[in-house]
Amino acid sequence: ERLSYVDDSVLVKRPRSTKWAKASVNTPSKQGFTVSTASNSFAEGEFENGSAARLGQLSKLCFDELAMTPGGRKINHLSFVRGYGTFHLVPQHGDQYTIAFGNTRITPHGKTEFRTDVSPDGRLRVEVLDGSVDVRDPKQMAKVSKGKVLEFNKQTLTAFDITHGIQKDSWDNWVHKRDQQAELAYNDSPVGMNSAL
Repeated sequence: ERLSYVDDSVLVKRPRSTKWAKASVNTPSKQGFTVSTASNSFAEGEFENGSAARLGQLSKLCFDELAMTPGGRKINHLSFVRGYGTFHLVPQHGDQYTIAFGNTRITPHGKTEFRTDVSPDGRLRVEVLDGSVDVRDPKQMAKVSKGKVLEFNKQTLTAFDITHGIQKDSWDNWVHKRDQQAELAYNDSPVGMNSAL
């Protein structure tokens, strides 16, 4: 795992460190690593299998657990603290991905792309662009499929509200372009899915 894109003011805090440092492209993301973006700043973390976590401005993401089971499955547990981001996840060989927002956990099913927005007053919005995710907190669980939006207010502990109607904005357009670039790069690489072993 590494930072594959950094734009403007992006900071990282390494495991067991109390100090923030300026991030640079190819900085490795290890367990306990935190990434934070300032105003008009963006970052992208890339996983070995082509999965990506993209962060918008004023966002913060923690890599809580990056481990491997004895059977070789990767465990990737992340915490999304604030801001907005889009997660493009391609679990392989039983890999696990979980994105936490406080006590709320988002778990993808297979190849999935979803956007999360966390507002300062504790509201969570999850837009599923591809695939489906489970969203769970201590009191409720919902499966959210492609094209649907889940909204939840952590302060009032309301029921999950699921609706249709994703409205794309400039962030979604930027992510779409990054997806296209990543796919081209992955397919052109020596270990791309189209190359013979």
